Amino acid sequence: MRGGTARRIAAAIGVAATLATALPARAEAPQTFSDVPADHWARTAIEYVTDPAHELLPARQEGFGPGDPLTRRDLARALVRAFPPPSEPVSDRVFEDVAADDPLLDAFRWAAKRHFLPVRDGSIKPDAGVTRRVFDPAVVRALGYADEAKGIATLQTKGGERVVSGWSTGFVMVAQRLELYPNLRDEASELRPSQPLTRAHAAMALARVHRLIDADEWSIGWRLEGYAEPPLLPTMSPLRLRAVRWAMQHVAFPYIWGGEWNRATGSGYPYGAQPQGGFDCSGFAWWMLQESTANWNVAALRGFDGWQLTGRTATDMARNAPKKIAFAKTMPMDLAFFELNGDPSRFEHMGVLLGNGWMIHSSGSRGGVSLERVDAGYWRERFAFARRVIPIDA
Repeated sequence: MRGGTARRIAAAIGVAATLATALPARAEAPQTFSDVPADHWARTAIEYVTDPAHELLPARQEGFGPGDPLTRRDLARALVRAFPPPSEPVSDRVFEDVAADDPLLDAFRWAAKRHFLPVRDGSIKPDAGVTRRVFDPAVVRALGYADEAKGIATLQTKGGERVVSGWSTGFVMVAQRLELYPNLRDEASELRPSQPLTRAHAAMALARVHRLIDADEWSIGWRLEGYAEPPLLPTMSPLRLRAVRWAMQHVAFPYIWGGEWNRATGSGYPYGAQPQGGFDCSGFAWWMLQESTANWNVAALRGFDGWQLTGRTATDMARNAPKKIAFAKTMPMDLAFFELNGDPSRFEHMGVLLGNGWMIHSSGSRGGVSLERVDAGYWRERFAFARRVIPIDA
């Protein structure tokens, strides 16, 4: 791990110590809300962020508002609480849409100075909703991982072709690897990355962000190995490159058991309705590579037809592989299969290889689609073989 990461963690721990002495002691019992039932999927996180010892998101007179949209006002306040600025005035900056007597004016000034919130034409849009493309850059910068986000956003082939689009995508990728958005038991409440965060979703993410401040160096560093200075991917044919870029567009889509479509599907969907767009591990492979049918036309979206995978589950796709390919012989967009507890006849997981040690996959433990190294450690130890779907000469 680079020394810069260690220094950032040390600085973050120092911030946590300052925050701990500045806030009141933890309440003896968690605060409860009439609009957050005992079985609500975010209840524990809501109790954490409303605890007076943290109060990252304040309660409201009528309750917590778990389904209400998170605003930039909410986010600025939460970031100041978690990462307090110095005691001296931050700046004298003014905003077109923030009154001079607004109690959060200094919080907005701090958020703007640290590039936590975007400012355009003198406006910070305090009451606008927040998507992950605003939230993730803010918290990743606050945690000190902007270098990793900027680095992975430059991922490209040896031929110089970029595979990541959008400046904020790298921050979304880092947030996903830090597992700020865990897999929810209520799949209808999952969010696609383009959808606005609710206060409940923000509570889950902010609780995890706050705990990462005190995390040890190793527990974070291994997740982002290679992100700051990613190796080049192999040179690819135009078709293979198109497939890789299609895969990368789906980073941070949620893990949905049995899911193979990017949006919620109704009762007429041929492969079973899903309450939100997202994928399980084999469903993600289908979405990437399975050939279209009359009732399941992905080609119109991704720009290429696809190939017959023969099977829907990881085990079926593995058993129907015409040839088992060793790790050293793999190519971008080959399917990788991982054994279940050392049993060569069963497979716990599968992913889509990008080349040079990278894999993109949809994982329940990661909360959805993420990018990570597969040439060492856990995944490499469990790698069984790969299956080629795109012909070698395509």
